[in-house]
Amino acid sequence: MNLFKKPRWHDEILPDLVGTYSGLTVELSGVPCRTAEESNEHRYRFADFGFEFINELHGQLGEFTTVRESLLAKRGISATVNIRDLAPIFVRLTGVPPKSRREYFSDLADAIINAFGKQGLKP
Repeated sequence: MNLFKKPRWHDEILPDLVGTYSGLTVELSGVPCRTAEESNEHRYRFADFGFEFINELHGQLGEFTTVRESLLAKRGISATVNIRDLAPIFVRLTGVPPKSRREYFSDLADAIINAFGKQGLKP
């Protein structure tokens, strides 16, 4: 293995992802990534992907009270996230709602990180 050889990357869509954290479950479909041809390492499509994804997702899911009511009623909630010129990413959120808005934002981010981590997707 040549330590100075620059990896070649290609764009890919990951298989469906599921992540959980503190009672929340997030299902993701259509998550784009860059994959190294030789090592099969997965990276974000661009540097701010995670930040942009979470910001857009929060806007699509709606206010915390609406999300909380849907989760308490066991209906779950779905969203379609569009970032830049990428294909849509489909999200489904189910599980036990956190008690506070702050916990919700933190737990949702941790569930997404869990889903990304299971597939080895890194910034």
